[in-house]
Amino acid sequence: MPLVARPREPVVLAPEGVVHDVTLFSTVLRHADLSIVVIPNRKIVGEILHNFGTVRQIHLTVSVPHGSDLDAVLALVRDVVTANPRVLPQPAPVIGVGQIEVAGIRIGIHPWVQVPDVVIAEGEVYRALIERFGSAGIAAPVPLHEVKLVNSGGIKDSS
Repeated sequence: MPLVARPREPVVLAPEGVVHDVTLFSTVLRHADLSIVVIPNRKIVGEILHNFGTVRQIHLTVSVPHGSDLDAVLALVRDVVTANPRVLPQPAPVIGVGQIEVAGIRIGIHPWVQVPDVVIAEGEVYRALIERFGSAGIAAPVPLHEVKLVNSGGIKDSS
């Protein structure tokens, strides 16, 4: 049987976890809540196995108001992302306009990190973006809501 996962590689089966050990008869996973899952290898053979390997792309977004200097915003985002020591230089981060919304423009930020760094890198990059956007005077978009009163003539003042 070919080895499809090595110890310390995250995989997704029915239960999800990091491969802790592989023996002749079973595969042992360590779940995110630190529990242990033992799966008989006969249950794995022939099943779809998503092996994350050792790196993962994280998916972050920020929104800026319409009319923002997109070249400056994208350059600032790239500077913040590449300055983070947890972000891998290769594969290169993917950064660009992700969506045009009513309230603003959503920027997609997709750097690659080591699997153990996923959660902490997300927090570090978001925090650095908040700080740099603030110092650069880039505001968050303000959501716009339109309210129309229909038949407003029927409302009377009771005082």
